[in-house]
Amino acid sequence: MLSDTERMAACAAAVVLFSGERLINQAKIKQRKRLWWVSSFNKSRSSYNATNMLSDFVRETSGTFENFCRMSQDDFTFLLNKIGPHISKIDTNMRQCIPIQERFAIALRFLATGGSYKSLSYLFKVSKQTVSRCIVDVCKAIIQELKEEIKVSC
Repeated sequence: MLSDTERMAACAAAVVLFSGERLINQAKIKQRKRLWWVSSFNKSRSSYNATNMLSDFVRETSGTFENFCRMSQDDFTFLLNKIGPHISKIDTNMRQCIPIQERFAIALRFLATGGSYKSLSYLFKVSKQTVSRCIVDVCKAIIQELKEEIKVSC
């Protein structure tokens, strides 16, 4: 007859073995080879991208910018200037980086609507992975820059 401690140890060992086996099996599954570096739809960013869209919203006087970003242009510019250095990327030989105003707009649109990464990737003509990275980078930068200005009581 096993004691409670021995039973718990046996259960823990079973969980570890099962998890380890599953990880090993997942590692054996081959990743599919990429067919392209950037999809053809996302390549069309050079003709019309989110920066153009934001510029169109700024010129529009009906409040579309405020509706899209859920903040005024002044607030957008203020926050962008504060977090810009934290979310900026560098152009490489392989591709040009996404401008900081687009990265910020992606995160704001996600926070404002709760839309899926897939729908945001279609809207901004970037990959789902890029949408995910933009949201995380912007949220971290906002927390880092505004942690002294916003106090949360526990």
